[in-house]
Amino acid sequence: MSLLFLELLDRALAAFSCRDVCQAEGVCDLSGHIEVLHIQTFKDWLSAGARNERRSGHRCHFAQVVRELERVDDRTTDIAERVARTFRSPRAVQP
Repeated sequence: MSLLFLELLDRALAAFSCRDVCQAEGVCDLSGHIEVLHIQTFKDWLSAGARNERRSGHRCHFAQVVRELERVDDRTTDIAERVARTFRSPRAVQP
């Protein structure tokens, strides 16, 4: 999952630096896939908690990491959406 976040960030920065609307839209698509994984990870986390209470500290740490990665996803998607919105218009500045 962490590799997906790195790919997402790399694509968003490339879209920003090249003003590439298609790549920015691809970032938004990948973000949707990551969101599905995030939800599944959270469900798995809850399920594991019900089975094994001794590892609650590890699960809490894991949940915090996943939450922070979700924030990276949100910010990266914001960049991509801004690129798409800005450079899709006919008034877009050419590099």
